[in-house]
Amino acid sequence: TPLANMEAYFALLEDDGAGETEKKNYLGAMEQSEKKLSFLIEKFIVAARLENQIIQIRKAETDLKETVAQAVFQVYKKAEGKNINIKVQEQNPGRKVSHDRNWLCEAIYNLLDNSIKYSPEGSGITITLSSDEMFAEIRVEDNGSGIGEGEENRIFQLYYRGANVTGQEGYGMGLFITREIVLKHDGFVKVKRKKQGLMISIILPLAV
Repeated sequence: TPLANMEAYFALLEDDGAGETEKKNYLGAMEQSEKKLSFLIEKFIVAARLENQIIQIRKAETDLKETVAQAVFQVYKKAEGKNINIKVQEQNPGRKVSHDRNWLCEAIYNLLDNSIKYSPEGSGITITLSSDEMFAEIRVEDNGSGIGEGEENRIFQLYYRGANVTGQEGYGMGLFITREIVLKHDGFVKVKRKKQGLMISIILPLAV
């Protein structure tokens, strides 16, 4: 865990035999662990607040593409670090959907963060926005490690991690948070396994 790592590096820093270069490396490692710990605590708090119905969704009629763009901006550096291209394509341009931009952005961010984390370098992620008479859809499709058969519903359980990603760093909270946010928008999440990768859609009802 990040906390255990920080304790270990702190002990190494107290070693009188450590040189200046080693100490600098230890401090850098501690800083990274601190960032991971902060991230983990933030996700714990969000998950707990969602579970206990503390968070309030405040909807407004806004353009979904702008919300998606905000989420893409937040993961841009991570995608760039793995040379992953994120493509956004839209059907029915300019269609506005009633949603809470900040919270829906968090839901989309979690999907993109997972796609980047579990996709190979140099691959691509496609986000497709579409709508019909009743629903709007935000579909995130990648070419990553995907999930095993029968895991479609289990991946949304709190702390659950798919069999194909146990070797990767993660905490099993992102998809749980995404689903809870979408449910609070009276929508649902749909998952489709691919031969290579995964397709996850956020489905939101359109205002009558």
